[in-house]
Amino acid sequence: MQESVWKPGAMAVGNINELPETILLELFTHVPARQLLLRCRLVCSLWRDLIDLVTLWKRKCLREGFISEDWDQPVADWKIFYFLQSLHRNLLHNPCAEEGFEFWSLDVNGGDEWKVEDLSRDQRKEFPNDQVKKYFVTSYYTCLKSQVVDLKAEGYWEELMDTTRPDIKVKDWFAARPDCGSKYQLCVQLLSSAHAPLGTFQPDPATIQQKSDAKWREVSHTFSNYPPGVRYIWFQHGGVDTHYWAGWYGPRVTNSSITIGPPAALMSPSPHAQNADCVSPLRPERWSEAQACPALPGIPPPTPLSANPECRQGATGAAKGRDSRSVLACGLPQNAPYLPAHTSWVRPTPADELGPAGTPMSAEPRTSACFFRAKASAFEGLCPHLAPTAAMALVSINELLPENILLEVFTYVPARQLLLRCRPVCSFWRDLIDVVTLWKRKSLQEGFITEDWDEPVADWKVFYFLCSLRRNLLRNPCAEEGMTSWHIDSNGGDQWKVESLPGDHGTDFPGPKVNKYFVTSYELCLKSQLVDLKAEGYWEELMDKFRPDIVVTDWFAARADCGCTYSIRVQLVSADYITLATFEPPPVTIHQWNDATWTEVTHTFSDYPPGVRHILFQHGGTDTQFWAGWYGPRVTNSSIVISPKMTRSPAPSTAQPRPKVGEEGKC
Repeated sequence: MQESVWKPGAMAVGNINELPETILLELFTHVPARQLLLRCRLVCSLWRDLIDLVTLWKRKCLREGFISEDWDQPVADWKIFYFLQSLHRNLLHNPCAEEGFEFWSLDVNGGDEWKVEDLSRDQRKEFPNDQVKKYFVTSYYTCLKSQVVDLKAEGYWEELMDTTRPDIKVKDWFAARPDCGSKYQLCVQLLSSAHAPLGTFQPDPATIQQKSDAKWREVSHTFSNYPPGVRYIWFQHGGVDTHYWAGWYGPRVTNSSITIGPPAALMSPSPHAQNADCVSPLRPERWSEAQACPALPGIPPPTPLSANPECRQGATGAAKGRDSRSVLACGLPQNAPYLPAHTSWVRPTPADELGPAGTPMSAEPRTSACFFRAKASAFEGLCPHLAPTAAMALVSINELLPENILLEVFTYVPARQLLLRCRPVCSFWRDLIDVVTLWKRKSLQEGFITEDWDEPVADWKVFYFLCSLRRNLLRNPCAEEGMTSWHIDSNGGDQWKVESLPGDHGTDFPGPKVNKYFVTSYELCLKSQLVDLKAEGYWEELMDKFRPDIVVTDWFAARADCGCTYSIRVQLVSADYITLATFEPPPVTIHQWNDATWTEVTHTFSDYPPGVRHILFQHGGTDTQFWAGWYGPRVTNSSIVISPKMTRSPAPSTAQPRPKVGEEGKC
C-alpha cells in the first residue's frame, strides 16, 4: 500500500460531519472520555451536542462493564457516573502488607513496634477475601500508622469533589489473638487544601477481651453531603494489647480501603434522566437543554464557532445553520491530557501474542471487513424509538469515510488501542495504521518532534512508543522523599544522610529544580535501585529487537574542605539476574580544598545483547579524611532514561565524569 500523505485541499473530498449521526455517535463511544470533553467537544456545535447526549455515556458505561444490559437503576447524570466509575479503586496503597510498610507513615511505634505477619491457613479460610495473605500487627504499647490520600493526584479534580460530592467509603478489617485481649482504634478525616478537618469518622475504640473468637471484624463508614473543599483524606488506625505482653499481641489490621463512588443523589430518579432517552438523539433541531447531559464540572463550555469563517458550513455542508468543521480544519487542543481507552471493537490481543512494538504476531485480519453493526437490542435498550432499520443494520465505515479522514481519526486514538484493537479489524485498517505518516503525525501532535524536524528515523512507530515512555526510571533521584525507593547496600560511618543544597562548604546545583542531595560518611556508603523494565512498560520484544539506547546519568560533588572518593556501577541484567553489560568506571578521588563543583557522569548503553529485563544502578563513596559526620561525596539527580535510537550516529557519550554548568536538573 502506498503511503498516504495529507494535502491541504484534501478536505474537499468530504466532511466528517456528513456521516450519519449514528456513525459519529458510534465513533465517539471508542474515544477516551477525557479526549471527548477536552478536545472533541470543542470542535463544533454538532459534536458538542452529540457528546452531551445521555445515550453516548450510557453506551460507554455498558461497553466498559460499569452497567449490565438489564440495568434498570435510574442515574441523574450519566457523564458524572461514567467518570466516577472509571476512577473507582482503592485509594490506599499497600493495604494488605504485601510491600511491608511501604506507603505507610508510622506515627506511633511503641512496644516491639509494628510487624507484618502471614495469615495462617485457618485464618485464610476465615477471612472473607482469599486474596489477602498478610496483615499488620501491633504490640504492647500503642502503635498507629497512617496514609494521606491526595485526591487531585488520584484524578479527582476540585469541581467534581465540590459540585458532585461523591460518596467516600472507608473500610477496615481487624482481629485479635484468641489468647490476648486488645484495643483497636480508627480515625479518618476529610481535609481541605490547608489540611483543616472538614469531616471526621472516629468511632470509640473497640476492646476485644482475652479468649475471644479471633474472628475478623469489618468497620465501615460512608461520608456523604460533606462540605465543599475536600482535597485530602487522612486514614489512621492501630491499637495496643491489653495485657502488656512482650511481642506482637495487639490488634491485627489488613485490607483497609478508601473508595469513591457515585453519591445517592446521582442515583435518584429525575425527569431529566428518565426523559433524555425518549427524544431522538439524531435530530439536533429537537434537542433542548433538558435533553442533553450537563457539562462536566471543571470543563469550560465551548466557545461559539459560528463567527469563525473557518468553521462555517459551505453550500455543500450537512445542514444549514449548523456549525460544522472537520478535525483538521480548525484543529483540536494539543495540550490536553492523553488517557488510554479501555473500549474495544474486537477481542484485545493478549500480551503474549504481541510482536515488535506491540503489533500482533498474526497478520490475519479478525474480520473480513470493517463494519459497525447496529444491534437492535442495544439500540432499543438505549433509545427505544431508534430500533434500526434494515438499511442501517450494516454500515461500512470504510465506504463512507475518505482515507484521509480515517487517517485523521486514527491520530486521536491512543497508540496501544490502534495496535491492539483497531489494527486487527481488517486489512485496510492494518495497512493504514502501518503507514509512516500516521506515526509521524502522532509524534508531532504529542510534541515529540517539531514541524522542522529533519533527523532520519528508522521506525516511526517504535520512535513514538519510546518517546511516550521516555522518563527517568529511577525513583526519588533528588532525595525529596528521604531514602524512599533506595536500597541501602552499605551504611558505614555515620550512615547516609539527606541535606539541602548548597550545604556546608558546597555550591549550588546547576539546575534550579534540584534542592537536596544524599551525602556519605567516613566509611563506605552505597545505595542502589533495581529497575524492572517490563513493569515500566518496556515489553520484551521492544528491548530485544530494537534495543533502544539506555542513557545513565549521575551528579556528584565533594565538600570544599574534605577529600572524598566517588564510585558508580550500572549493570544490565537478564530475567535470571545474569549480568549482560556493565558500566563501572574507576572510582573518582577528589582532593581536599577543592572547588566543590558539581560533576556529571554519563554513559549510553547501545547494541547490548538481547535479554535485558532489569537495570541495577548503584553509587556512593566515602570521605578520605576519616572525619566523623558527613564529609563524603554528595550525589543527586541520578537518572536512567531509555531513548529512541536514531539512524544517524548519536553524539559520543563519555564514561568519564565531566563538569556541566548551566544545565537544568532532571528531577
